[in-house]
Amino acid sequence: MIYSNNEVLSAKQTLRQRREQARLDAEARYDEITSKIPRIREIDKELRIIGSNIGKYVLSYPDKIEEKLKELKDASIALQSEHKSLLKNAGITDSYFEPVYSCSLCNDVGFNDGKMCKCLLEQLRNQATAALNALSPLSLCDFENFSLDYYSDESDESKMSPKKLMEHNLKFCKKFAKDFDQNGQNILMTGNTGLGKTHLSLSIAKSLLKKDFSVIYGSTQNLISQIEKEHFGRAQSDRDTMETLLECDLLILDDLGTEFTTSFTSSAIYNIINSRQLTAKSTIISTNLTMSELEEKYSDRIVSRIIGSSKILQFSGSDIRVKLKNGKKR
Repeated sequence: MIYSNNEVLSAKQTLRQRREQARLDAEARYDEITSKIPRIREIDKELRIIGSNIGKYVLSYPDKIEEKLKELKDASIALQSEHKSLLKNAGITDSYFEPVYSCSLCNDVGFNDGKMCKCLLEQLRNQATAALNALSPLSLCDFENFSLDYYSDESDESKMSPKKLMEHNLKFCKKFAKDFDQNGQNILMTGNTGLGKTHLSLSIAKSLLKKDFSVIYGSTQNLISQIEKEHFGRAQSDRDTMETLLECDLLILDDLGTEFTTSFTSSAIYNIINSRQLTAKSTIISTNLTMSELEEKYSDRIVSRIIGSSKILQFSGSDIRVKLKNGKKR
């Protein structure tokens, strides 16, 4: 993926802040221990003085340099031994005063062996994910405020009642979020508008974001439109949306079927679904289309990819948004 200079600078700034915080935390640990054992700070000061005196001794005692250096070495060894003993008696290791960086490969510098470290690349991906999610209502939905009271418990002999169906869907989505481990399980949510598909998919997203998984949510129309603009050079951005969609832990494609169908959009949708399946990355797709309508709109290879690899959750009932507006339940 190609990142703009501003994106790289922003990511590096985040790493610098982590590095500085690690340094401050190390200083705080040092201050805490030396306030209880002042001798440790005194020893460290004496060792620094010995280090600075080596050059002076070379110039001041050219005829006795070996003798003077031995004096400094013996003094240094004695101080280091005392320092180690004090730490051991306090139950502290030498590394206790060292900064603990988020990345052990580059110590939060961002580069390892002359290349971008994986921590910097991860931060860049997180920024790209956040940018795509910026306009989504991720914070508005969770499992706790999903109510079954708006679904009818009336049913006929051939069908499960909307309420029973939604109890099943809610239970499945909660389990999906709880057990999510990047095993590539997919969900296809089908049903009319306003039945809770977006609410449940966003509830899963919110739950996974709390566990530090990368999640991208967006309407299929908007995401594919952005990919198309980047592909044909109409978007002034260095970000590769397609690659970001393929790399995230969970991708939620909302309202599949609302996008304008062209050979490019169909190809992009197939690429997203197929590539994520090949890398065992989970995708949630919601659509207002029926199975027969999906087959009419998309090619066999797209429909087979979607249906063949997904747990299908059907949504039924009356438009919840209308009921919420009118203050009614069921």
